[in-house]
Amino acid sequence: MPARGNRGLTRRSVLLGALLPIAGFLPDLRPGDADPRSIAAWLREWIPDADAAAIGERYLRATPAERSADRLAQQLFGRSLSDEADRPGFGRLMRRVQAIRARDFLNDDLVLLEGWAVARTEARLLALAALCASR
Repeated sequence: MPARGNRGLTRRSVLLGALLPIAGFLPDLRPGDADPRSIAAWLREWIPDADAAAIGERYLRATPAERSADRLAQQLFGRSLSDEADRPGFGRLMRRVQAIRARDFLNDDLVLLEGWAVARTEARLLALAALCASR
């Protein structure tokens, strides 16, 4: 459900969507356990919030063609979901996601979820987190 051309899309909703990561949807990369683990395990750790997974699930219902964890992982990270990363490696993957997210806003590649204008990359990340929660 692209937001382009949607009369309900306002500057305010775009700005609110831009604040989504500040609200806690990006990883907390505190020093600590640096043992390699699967990307899916990292996602389960930093998006344990059921509301975030519910938003991801809503995106998947709206775009059923994207209901593939492996496909989403390749789009977001350029890697397989089962690939392992240590904390710094996962941080690099998330910086890649942030860059793609910024490009989404520049290209007006937004979706409306729960009344929020969300970069497609954010929606995909939350969708992947929802899929990982069940693994």
